[in-house]
Amino acid sequence: MPIPTRTGPCLKPLSHGALWLLIAASAGCSSPLRAPELKAQTPAAWRETTASAEAAKVVEPDLDQWWRAFGDEQLDAWVIRARGGNLSIAAAAQRVRAARSMLQASQAGASPVLRFDTSAIPSPDSRRNYFIAGFDAQWEAGLFGRTAAEIDAAQADAQTASADLKAARVAVVAEVVRTWLGWRHSACRQALLADSVSVQERRLALWQSRVSVRQASQDDVARARRELEQLRLEAWEASTVVAGIRSQMAVLAGDHNATGPDTLPCTRFDLPAVRISQLPADIIRTRPDIQRAEHQVMKAFGSAREAEANRHPRLSLNGTLSVAVPLSGAGSTSHGILSAAPFVDIPLFDAGARQAVSQARLAQMQAAVLDYRQSVLEGIAEVESAMASLSTQRERRERLSAMERDAEQLALRAEQRFRLKQADRFDLEDSQEALIKSRLATLDAELAQQLAFVRLYKALGGANPMADEARVQAMRDAG
Repeated sequence: MPIPTRTGPCLKPLSHGALWLLIAASAGCSSPLRAPELKAQTPAAWRETTASAEAAKVVEPDLDQWWRAFGDEQLDAWVIRARGGNLSIAAAAQRVRAARSMLQASQAGASPVLRFDTSAIPSPDSRRNYFIAGFDAQWEAGLFGRTAAEIDAAQADAQTASADLKAARVAVVAEVVRTWLGWRHSACRQALLADSVSVQERRLALWQSRVSVRQASQDDVARARRELEQLRLEAWEASTVVAGIRSQMAVLAGDHNATGPDTLPCTRFDLPAVRISQLPADIIRTRPDIQRAEHQVMKAFGSAREAEANRHPRLSLNGTLSVAVPLSGAGSTSHGILSAAPFVDIPLFDAGARQAVSQARLAQMQAAVLDYRQSVLEGIAEVESAMASLSTQRERRERLSAMERDAEQLALRAEQRFRLKQADRFDLEDSQEALIKSRLATLDAELAQQLAFVRLYKALGGANPMADEARVQAMRDAG
């Protein structure tokens, strides 16, 4: 039998009136949080000036395919391969999918929920058992911006995952280009060291011939032999570097078998001057770390809104439609049950716990704003430092190139004097050795300039954030 209850004639209206009055009063005392202003101070122009558009041999690579400035088709193919197969990029892409799925789950939480369930329960007097089957419906009203705050926080997580994916792509592309440039530099260095070994072998033979005619001592031969062995060691060390570079390229491509060619031709590339049209304010839209910091601010803002909403009443509408069928005991009549009522959760006293949580979320939001401003400052400083480094390395390479041209002229004149019997073979070999050393110095300077170029474009943000995923897939299929 149902348990009898009794309600006074004025109790129900008074309770409902007091309930809605309390909710209205709570709403009147609350004020919505405002989104923080992300005003980051950026200079109007870069401190380090780049080449003007009228200068000779000036390139302005776009942020989406900046590595094409090197004009190397093999490098282009490796970049496409790495962007399509790198495991770090693939893992970041999966995290984006996971975050977007969680966003869909949060958005679904704002819609009504309908469930079907069954159960078996005894009557209060334990004389009969009932089988109950029915539908339950529930809808969260989302008062005080609670539901919207949860969705915004999930949206920020999805955007953060997208920024992390872009950061992974930028890092992988930059590492592929750096590794490839080191590979090509190693090939040229091996060729020059092989020439240097040949020169030193001829010098050793000259010293040995002089010893035979008593124009030199065995000490001279020993010194020449020691220099030859040192050069052979350097040449051997340069050859061993290639194995590590090939393994690194395989890791970047996400394929153990993607080791590339056994040898590379020595092709030297004169990187022209670079003109950067992006303004300091543009890096806010291109650097993934700044984008990530911005999304973290919005996530903290959503958490602060949710914590503030939890200080106020929670309202949901619940409804049930079920059927109770007797399983055992007296009676065989089935009963249908239809009920609908609001569910209200009003925080009255919690010793200040919810307020403390709200204050903590506000402090975290302010910390996220400061982190965002710090990331902007660091980004601008990194770009300006990369610009200065590129300018310095370009000037250094130009000076060493001029010295290399002088060494070429000296070697040419030494060869002419040797043919005219105005100089001996020692003078000829000395000029050749000086030329090789000058070329090695210029080669190292070229690599330093190229790496500074890579550093600059990585600092600018690398790939365009609006890059079309379909285009990347098409480039990967074409490769």
